[in-house]
Amino acid sequence: LPVVPIHDLTLKDHDLAAATHGRAFWILDDITPLEQLTDDIARGGNHLFTPRDAVRFQGPGFTPERTLTGVGTNPPNGAIIYAYLKGKPEAEATLEILDARDSLVRRISSRPKEGQDTLKVEAGLNRFVWDLRYADAHRFKGLVFWAGGTRGPLAPPGVYRVRLSLGTWSERQPLTVVKDPRVTATPEDLRKQFELLVRIRDRVSAANDAVQEISELQDQVDAVAKRARALPGKGAALARQADSLKHTLAAVQESIYQVRNKAPEDPLNFPIRVNNKLASLGGVVGSADAAPTEQSYQVFDQLAAELQGYLDRLKIVIETDVPAFNRAAKEQDIPAVMLK
Repeated sequence: LPVVPIHDLTLKDHDLAAATHGRAFWILDDITPLEQLTDDIARGGNHLFTPRDAVRFQGPGFTPERTLTGVGTNPPNGAIIYAYLKGKPEAEATLEILDARDSLVRRISSRPKEGQDTLKVEAGLNRFVWDLRYADAHRFKGLVFWAGGTRGPLAPPGVYRVRLSLGTWSERQPLTVVKDPRVTATPEDLRKQFELLVRIRDRVSAANDAVQEISELQDQVDAVAKRARALPGKGAALARQADSLKHTLAAVQESIYQVRNKAPEDPLNFPIRVNNKLASLGGVVGSADAAPTEQSYQVFDQLAAELQGYLDRLKIVIETDVPAFNRAAKEQDIPAVMLK
């Protein structure tokens, strides 16, 4: 806020708007912590403030194309969550979003696993933002998708709960997600859309998990084959068996994912496979606030059945071919392929 005269103030929807003299309007977004602040909270320890209603909005928040003098920063898109912490926590801090049935929607930790978002916490007032998305589909290193992604489904309107935990301390507050007032879709329409998007996400995760598992198995088979080739006698036979197993695994993997995709535009040259088709379908279903079309259900059923065929094939390989290969490796005193 520049040093200017303020001729009027007004509160609207938990925002403070200031009318400056000749320098436009200035808005302090979301003053719910000030509205809820009491002497007890101010004198107390950790506190989680009750978030204001979050509007379910398609698309990112507005960001100026370039930095302009005097242009402010708009609030982020999603649910804004404030918490006061008396000191910087030494123990793990977690922020969890729960649905009306107390089922976990999202979990963000100050000590995340690889590839997960990090919860940044400091002493004093903290602001966290939930983007109103459920958990993403699983990924693997080097994944390239065309016209599709792994982002989680947008939460339907309803009542949720926010839980912040630091060591032995934990507090929860209600959070209401409301429909964009411009949207004409009914709650039932949005529920159907959400349910199909969850099914699509889970199938994409299953497909990507299979691709990752096959890659790990191939690496282990390669290691066995390398040791086998250095052995006299039956080592050559074991190496050939390793090559056969790798070929079988590769056939399944290449049916699920286009392994030749290494750069963003490679799918222009190499046809996408079933995991990318499912992800693309998710983009179509989630592209607008509306119930899925009948064709979307039909395409999902077709792609899910195709994927299941490949997963069933992989299961047979893991339950028959891999144990047979391990028995042959054991005869040569070579460590077996380890399965998760």
